[in-house]
Amino acid sequence: MEGSLMDALVGKQYELLTFENEVVKVESAGTVIQIGIKNELGKEFSWLEPQHPFRPLPLNLPKQDKWDVSFEVPNEDEMRAIFTCGEESHVLTLRCSDPTVHPKPIEVSWQ
Repeated sequence: MEGSLMDALVGKQYELLTFENEVVKVESAGTVIQIGIKNELGKEFSWLEPQHPFRPLPLNLPKQDKWDVSFEVPNEDEMRAIFTCGEESHVLTLRCSDPTVHPKPIEVSWQ
């Protein structure tokens, strides 16, 4: 379900601008943050749905289309998803800049 619809149904828990590129789409979706991994056609086909406080995700995540994805959670306010395909590598970082406010502000970066 689209993130904006989830926000409308269950209340907006996260303040973040939708981030989208050729590999991922990241958006607020009620109680979760949706990370949609895209296939070669540019369509989201696999969804991850972390929540704050961030916790480690499954270690044995299968290959996502052509991408190997691994996660680092250095603390409950930051999570990194590392995407690798051959020599190409990207890091998606989600960071909660102030967990005391509501909705929680989430910064998204892609390197």
